[in-house]
Amino acid sequence: MTCSWYRKFIPNFSDVARPLSNLTKKNIVWNWSEQEQQAFQTLKQRLATPPVLRQVDPTKPYIIRTDASSYALGAVLLQVDSPANERSIEYANRFLSSAAKNYSTIEREALAVVWALDKFRGYIEGSDIAVPSDHQPLKWLMTLSSPTGRLARWALQIQTYNFKIDYFPGKCNVLADMLSRPECNDKQTCELQTVVIDVPSRTAGELRTEQLKDLELKKIIDCFEDVNKSVDFANWTERGYVLNQGVLYRYFPHSEVEEAQLVVPSHEREKILKLHHDAPTASHYLTDGTFSRISSRYYWTGMRKYIADYVKNCAECIRYKVRNHKPSGLLQTPVPSQRFESIAIDLFGPLTETSEGMKWIFIVEDCTTKWVKLFPLKQATAKECALTQLNEVFLRYGLPRLLISDNGTQFVSAIMQLLCYVLNMNQSPVLVLCPC
Repeated sequence: MTCSWYRKFIPNFSDVARPLSNLTKKNIVWNWSEQEQQAFQTLKQRLATPPVLRQVDPTKPYIIRTDASSYALGAVLLQVDSPANERSIEYANRFLSSAAKNYSTIEREALAVVWALDKFRGYIEGSDIAVPSDHQPLKWLMTLSSPTGRLARWALQIQTYNFKIDYFPGKCNVLADMLSRPECNDKQTCELQTVVIDVPSRTAGELRTEQLKDLELKKIIDCFEDVNKSVDFANWTERGYVLNQGVLYRYFPHSEVEEAQLVVPSHEREKILKLHHDAPTASHYLTDGTFSRISSRYYWTGMRKYIADYVKNCAECIRYKVRNHKPSGLLQTPVPSQRFESIAIDLFGPLTETSEGMKWIFIVEDCTTKWVKLFPLKQATAKECALTQLNEVFLRYGLPRLLISDNGTQFVSAIMQLLCYVLNMNQSPVLVLCPC
């Protein structure tokens, strides 16, 4: 605990204390070897040695150097006395989590910058900050037009700081590089060793052969290879299709990604779905997640519906995934207590005009007895409907408690609402084309 409290004054603390930190992990067998003893003695010696640090001068700008390795992050806060004299204020480094180890290189480098800014926030907030980095694509992070995912969250998180990212050659970024990379030797396996895996890929000839088995794709390929370009060639080109080395690709019109999508023949679509949804590394994503994965590399007509149907019928997803929506309740059927308690009204027309000028039929139905009454109308206006109800229905048969109708303008008008208010009736509109 004492060493951890003073870790900010010990350069390369996490690398030195790594053998001791490993002993505190879950399900690790306790084994105190020479490596642990050496780390313990080194920490004791560094705690008794004055740190090569300086006090902060608020009038001078700050420099934060960061670096990221495959399993750790390193950062150092500096201030400059002269162009050739940089003095350290605080060192910082930490191990990456198991999830962060799977990040891409630019994501790990961006994480190092975000973490360093948050780590040194007490010093640098409100000041000018220079962030030299040996990863040049980091300069592109703050200029993304439409960032997504964790890069978007990080870009928003660091907008509160007044900093500028500059490219700094890796050979000059010695301090931060040392904090993020332990030394390798022959006696101990180092996690920085690169593993190269040759992933088998299909040749252009094999892809072309599979595409030609699909009759629809064969028509497009033949159209592109035809010397006399027809009107269909212009249509396929406008839709983003392109032929490269005899293989048909498609560029997504509204995507910022410059890579083209491989057009998949019909007999290989299920294979693509199994690879990106059913495989152990695919995690059985839902429709949007699976579509996002596949659409970044492949394309076929009706792809979203095909993926949605596949995911909907996936046996594993149906069996194990929990549904977020509440279960549907039981159907509640209202039981009427008397006749003419609730009536439904609707309009039918326009029909062929009669000799008397009638073109519409106003329908009134008693929901309890299914008694129906039809009234001809010249015009389907709110006034005509209201007067017909009042004179022909209410004054003759009595007043109902509930009036059911659709959302037609004649039934939701101010006249109809006023009629229901005066006669103390409740109005219940239903969806259009929904039977009462």
